[in-house]
Amino acid sequence: MIAIGCERQIIRLFQLFGFFSLLPQNGISLAPGAAQPGCRTKEATINQGGQLRSDGSRSGAAQSQSVRRFGRAVIIVAALLLAALAWVGARNAMLVHRGETRARVEAELLAATQGFEEQLRRELLSLDQTLRFLEYEWQGDPDHFDLTARASQAIMLSDVSLQLFITDAHGIVRASTRSALLGNDVSSRDYFRYESALPADDGRMFVGELTQGQITRLWQINLVRRLDNPDGSFAGVIAASYDTNSFIRYYHEVGLGKNALIAVVSERDGTAWTLGGADEAPLVIRLTDTPTFSRLVQSADGAWAGASDLDAGDRLYAFATVPDYGLKVVIGVDRETAMQGATEWETNARLFTGGITLLILLLAALLLRAQDVTRRRHEELARERAILEGTLTGMSDGIMMVDGELRLMAWNRHFPELTGVPTEILRIGLPMEEILRAQAVAGEFGPIDAGAEVERRMSVLRSGGGMGTIERPRPGGRQLEIRRSQLPGGGFVSLYTDVTARRQTEERLHQAQTLAAIGRLTAGVAHDFNNLLAAIMGNAEILYSQLEDEQGDTRRVAMILQTAGRGADLVRQLLAFSRKQELVPVVVDLNSIVRGMGDLLRATLGRLIRTETHLHEALWPALIDPVQIEHVILNLAINARDAMPDGGTLTIATANRTLHRDDDKLDLAAGDYVVVSVADTGTGMTDEVLHNAFEPFFTTKPPGQGSGLGLSQVYGVASQSGGGVWIDSTLGKGTTVSVLLPRAAKEAQVASGAEAATVTDPATGRRRILVVDDDAEVRDTVSAVLESNGFAATTAPTGEAALRLADEGLDFQLLLVDFAMPDMNGGELADEMRARRPALPVVFLAVGDGEWVSGERWVLRKPLAGRSLIETLHTALGQPRETAIRRSPQKV
Repeated sequence: MIAIGCERQIIRLFQLFGFFSLLPQNGISLAPGAAQPGCRTKEATINQGGQLRSDGSRSGAAQSQSVRRFGRAVIIVAALLLAALAWVGARNAMLVHRGETRARVEAELLAATQGFEEQLRRELLSLDQTLRFLEYEWQGDPDHFDLTARASQAIMLSDVSLQLFITDAHGIVRASTRSALLGNDVSSRDYFRYESALPADDGRMFVGELTQGQITRLWQINLVRRLDNPDGSFAGVIAASYDTNSFIRYYHEVGLGKNALIAVVSERDGTAWTLGGADEAPLVIRLTDTPTFSRLVQSADGAWAGASDLDAGDRLYAFATVPDYGLKVVIGVDRETAMQGATEWETNARLFTGGITLLILLLAALLLRAQDVTRRRHEELARERAILEGTLTGMSDGIMMVDGELRLMAWNRHFPELTGVPTEILRIGLPMEEILRAQAVAGEFGPIDAGAEVERRMSVLRSGGGMGTIERPRPGGRQLEIRRSQLPGGGFVSLYTDVTARRQTEERLHQAQTLAAIGRLTAGVAHDFNNLLAAIMGNAEILYSQLEDEQGDTRRVAMILQTAGRGADLVRQLLAFSRKQELVPVVVDLNSIVRGMGDLLRATLGRLIRTETHLHEALWPALIDPVQIEHVILNLAINARDAMPDGGTLTIATANRTLHRDDDKLDLAAGDYVVVSVADTGTGMTDEVLHNAFEPFFTTKPPGQGSGLGLSQVYGVASQSGGGVWIDSTLGKGTTVSVLLPRAAKEAQVASGAEAATVTDPATGRRRILVVDDDAEVRDTVSAVLESNGFAATTAPTGEAALRLADEGLDFQLLLVDFAMPDMNGGELADEMRARRPALPVVFLAVGDGEWVSGERWVLRKPLAGRSLIETLHTALGQPRETAIRRSPQKV
């Protein structure tokens, strides 16, 4: 028939409508590999005898006209049918895509809601455990229980709690971390009515309604445990007020955007705390007897769409239950915003389908025209091919299409870039086996037997496997994500995405969270541990001075002192890692620091290591603690020495560097930084060692030869100073560690204390020291050290007690005070004392766990040695030593 050839061409062209089945998954368009031949019609003629001629034509004008009419009808019907199928296919694809987008948004919402629920549950559990501990402490000694002192030991309270308080059996607040709350009557509150009505303590924490604080006027949730007298009768409650600002912090952390909504709903009374946008103020509403509240209480978690009693906006919502606490968490996003991607996709799909429809109609019209139809049809096909190929070329991912016989059908320009396949071998019909072999030869699959690997992969593809999403590394350390989907009628399409940057960002976030958690744990125990070490070292020094010539005993005491000193060094290293040490940043010339360390480095590194320096002539000044930066350089030099057991070259260099927005590998703010780097020609680091380099206690050295805190301390000092650290290492060639420090904007002013005249105690002839520390063991130990070294000591457990002694006329020549004390800290006490006695010298004791004794001249870190204490006191008193310090132990 005349139109048979044309019909086949039309059908082959519109096989491309299989594209619609791929849109929801990958959004891929297919580009034909080559132009199809044009339609050809044979001129049919019939001879007089009515026999078929050799050219296949028949005689008879009537039959020829009938065939042409039939062909025209076939073309028109086929064009209309294909156009209808195109729109049906497009509609189905849009419905599927919208459904998948809706499901993905709901899944992300539910995940965010579950994350919100998990955070709230953990915080409530932490407060529950804290209240349980405080309840236990109160029951041990109700009459002497100090709520404020105990609360200061609970780290969790400072983050999520507004206050702690204890009431008596009548609901009167008798103790509170917020003094303004004392004496308030809370007997009408739901939590007090509930606990007082119980016949006995049920052992559980009661979660109160969402309410405003009587003093703070802030919205809070009161978490309450019952207190009982020894005979089991009701004695009151102990409670913590949960700060709802924690919900606002979560809103910003999870990045919900401007038009989202976050809510926490009480299942008991339907009170809801809501935040309707990043710039909006929180609201508290009642949901009791509303459809929204009924939907929330019917199941543990779920989702819905539309308006709600929480907000009038058209939203997609997800909610989850906080187990055991009677709370629901809800997150909602604007439906139009959430579905914007699907709407845009549908618009593009309509435009594409409209274009295809026009193409069909145009093709049908062209086929009905004269013999120039072939030329015009070729032009339309060429334009269509250019559009589709342009779509493929414009995509940032690599695309490859393979037919049912595993031969290449189509690809885009990113395909060879992301797969290692040479561009020159690509052609339509290229067997998949040759593509895999080219990848194997290029090293894309690692060090394997190329022939065996190609055969294995071909076997999987022939069996119909290998579909789905996988990730694999590429040569050079890049990470590739491959998504493979089957095509209708056989074959598959593969999408190749470079996800290296995304994986690196996720890894850096994970490392930052891990390091922050370890830092909080370290800082939490440092204060008490340093107080213990201070007592041990002080008493050991006294024993050492009293044992005189008892060689065996003095040697053991000296070993105690040496071991305690190592423990103090270890704590300082941990505090440096956790960014909790005390730093005194000043304007520093790093070139001068490096030059001044030359002799020390040569003595430390030995003769096998050759030291070089490359110092920037116009180096910017840096803002850093000069003592700590010396420790940083020395730590890096020692690590470099250990990496060069057979000798080598160590290079210390300085440079200026300006970070811009796109310099994100260090996670530092844009600005000017001063860089000091230490490079070696040693063994280098493996990927595993480089990955764990900053982890505390991680070391590749044998037991006893390293604590694993060197690079952790470097990281801590740099981070706390506002900078960062970057390591470049090549196995077998060496390592370069670069420390970036903030550029100093102006000269720092270093404050100094007032010089004081030295006065002696008129009764004893000794200089009297007022010792103030809340730790009794530290007070006793320091007093004994002072007495044994020619001083008179008077002690006070609190700042208030010290002020009373001063006001009562105590004559003392120096104040020795612990900085970290409850109620009144050392800095506040020093200010009060200086208001009374401006020339009084003050020496501070600090542990470095977040204390910042800014501008003070004499600061000693716990644990401290007796020698350094006595020398500092003589210096602060402004007189030379009159008597030698008592015997000090030598190293053992």
